[in-house]
Amino acid sequence: MQLATAPAPSDPSTFTLALFQLARTTGCEHFQQQLLQQLLKRFDADRGAITMWHPSTSFVAAAGSGYDLAAMTADWHAVGGGQLDYHASVIHSQPGKAFAMNTLEPRWDSVTAIWRDFFRRHGIAQVLGVAIEFEGCQTWAHLNLTRGPGAAAYTPGDEAALTHLAPSLR
Repeated sequence: MQLATAPAPSDPSTFTLALFQLARTTGCEHFQQQLLQQLLKRFDADRGAITMWHPSTSFVAAAGSGYDLAAMTADWHAVGGGQLDYHASVIHSQPGKAFAMNTLEPRWDSVTAIWRDFFRRHGIAQVLGVAIEFEGCQTWAHLNLTRGPGAAAYTPGDEAALTHLAPSLR
């Protein structure tokens, strides 16, 4: 099933309704990928991933678009992503609140060189993400939408729009 082009970012209620319709009409085996495609359009992202985490097993599952997720995940583990992933630690510490990080802003300089190199190797210049905690269990989802070098930076408005959508993504 194909949805129409995603509504403009200024209309979060219409977009949320479209996501609910997507959930009702898409089989569970395709839902994460379809959801990700709609969010990529909505936030004008080049690539993105939805990753599932559980503290006893660490990584559980992922859906991605535009990445070689197997290679990226292996690289993430090789560089100590669990300990060094600044963006993931920020979104995990404030579930439901979106956070954007742009490589051209001053706070990027405080991120470790290993992590900056990881982003560079994978063509990431901007990332917008949110952590979603599932009630009644210890499983989390991290949604990350990225843009490459030369793309417009994510704005506080993008953060607010994704924060508004986060409860609907559970």
